[in-house]
Amino acid sequence: MVGRFDLLLLRALLNGPEAYSRFMHRMQVSLDDRVQCHRFLLFGFCIRITWFNLAPRAMPVRVAGSECPSFWWRLQTMCWVVASQRSRGLC
Repeated sequence: MVGRFDLLLLRALLNGPEAYSRFMHRMQVSLDDRVQCHRFLLFGFCIRITWFNLAPRAMPVRVAGSECPSFWWRLQTMCWVVASQRSRGLC
């Protein structure tokens, strides 16, 4: 973690005084806020893994009487998520 901080500080110093002041302003955010943000991202990542592993088993999709492989179900779900995010202007 210290190495990453040093690299970010060096980059800010090399990019001039405005970049350095932005960097220092970002570092004023409390450590608790940053830890909470990392927890939220980790929780979201774990939920995504659980969803894509368990949902095809809990709800088998049938096409023309035969069960669709989970790979196709996951691909279809990911395409649906990307399309819906693009329609909202988030991607």
